[in-house]
Amino acid sequence: MAAQISYKRVIRDYFADFVSGFCKERLGLPVCYMAVACPFAGVLADFCKERLNWLIGIPVFFALLSSAFHTVSLPFMMYLIPYSRQERETYIQKMLVVKVGIPIAFACLCDIVALFTGSVTFYALILQIISIFVVTFISGMLSDGRAGDMTERRAYGGMRYYVFLLVLLCYFEGSGILALCMVPISGTVFWIVIGILAVTLLPGMAAAGMHWKDIRSSFADYELAVETEVKVCR
Repeated sequence: MAAQISYKRVIRDYFADFVSGFCKERLGLPVCYMAVACPFAGVLADFCKERLNWLIGIPVFFALLSSAFHTVSLPFMMYLIPYSRQERETYIQKMLVVKVGIPIAFACLCDIVALFTGSVTFYALILQIISIFVVTFISGMLSDGRAGDMTERRAYGGMRYYVFLLVLLCYFEGSGILALCMVPISGTVFWIVIGILAVTLLPGMAAAGMHWKDIRSSFADYELAVETEVKVCR
């Protein structure tokens, strides 16, 4: 039965979630950070006497946008359709692959165009791909379109006290890398940024990976997935 959930179906739902996410007004956070990142990139470009390379920055913004518009929890209708818990868990796992894969594929296309049409440093390309993977990987496992009440949701298990901080760090550092990717990057800056990512987000990635099986299983369970909404209604 689980094999009936195809990647074609999951990819279609992935793009449909952009519409539902926009209707739920999830656009504010990535737009806010882009409003900070773009002026910062402009200052860096003036300092380096270079023009902004938007082709390198756009995929990073798309990754932030995708992270804001997609959640770990399933749409309510998925619990009404006669899917088994295993099938719902399979859907969540495949959606994580799509959440990471599509932004990286889009980045690769933009990077190929950038390499042939303008000057771009390999440091910027590597930093872009790493940041997109980190942002989509962490938010794909932990982001649920919530803020302070995440600590009340048992579906995250032992991660629930750190979810909001990790997702916020993804957006904050992603916006900084969005700015850096659009200007020339030296080897020194590159390794400094890699070090910051390793110290701040690598432990979170490892922890999310260790807890992912339990998180995925919990969100496939209707009672755990909606417990916060039930508490609010009461």
